[in-house]
Amino acid sequence: MESKLENFVTSNPDLPKIFSPSTSPTHRAQLWESMCTHGEFLVDSYSWACPNPRALRVLSAFQPLVEVGCGSNAYWGRRLRETGADIKCYDVDVEGGGVIDRPKKKIKQAGEDGGDGDFKALKGGPEVLLEPGNLGRNLFLCFPDEDVNPSDPSGPPLGVECLSNYSGEYVIHVGELFGETVSHDQAPFGRSSSMEFQCHLAKDFHCILKAGLPRWPHEGQTISVWKRTTICDIHFGDDEDDSGEEEVGEGEENKISFKHIPEDEALPQDIAAPCVAHLLK
Repeated sequence: MESKLENFVTSNPDLPKIFSPSTSPTHRAQLWESMCTHGEFLVDSYSWACPNPRALRVLSAFQPLVEVGCGSNAYWGRRLRETGADIKCYDVDVEGGGVIDRPKKKIKQAGEDGGDGDFKALKGGPEVLLEPGNLGRNLFLCFPDEDVNPSDPSGPPLGVECLSNYSGEYVIHVGELFGETVSHDQAPFGRSSSMEFQCHLAKDFHCILKAGLPRWPHEGQTISVWKRTTICDIHFGDDEDDSGEEEVGEGEENKISFKHIPEDEALPQDIAAPCVAHLLK
């Protein structure tokens, strides 16, 4: 998949400039149509996001893994299994999950493109994270909320339901996060993970790694690793203040909570685009 994406982009020299003001709206529309046609084929044949060796190495470091919403191809899981990694992949629709236009597309079968032909997606949704056999596995999510939650269309987003059921230590996320999308219409949270999911993730976990992935010009997805955060509380009693009046809380214990993020787990705070990097020297 990676080579097919790169070959298409490099064979279209105007594609990286699709959103440049120097590109006419008419030519931009032509580039967009070409990109969408080729992109839908890659999504239906492989995956919504493109794994590269670095991303697979990151994922392998956090095995054993469990993926929910892997799509019928379970492409990332099959690529990981090739490296010897321990991963179980689930989707509620093992026949056509993750496909853009199922009636018109031929879904690539496991084993093509060098994949592991014996590796199959297992049927299941967020509920599998409660099963004893998956409790010791770290959670992998790739574009979890690109579509409505197939297991409960009227319920919470798939990503939120997964986090609610998950009790493990690490979450590995592939997709766009806050501020990464270049789509004005889908800003600021992007297309692949809901606002609710991203808020839940950032509240209970902290990011310890983020890396870019091969992508189309209109996408901003990354692979990121999140570690469950230890919460430390401050408890305030209901002692009387100097005026003899009770503190706010009327006898009930007051508590505020803070995250404990060790220094070696904190991302750098100094970041700058190349055009202003000299200001931080």
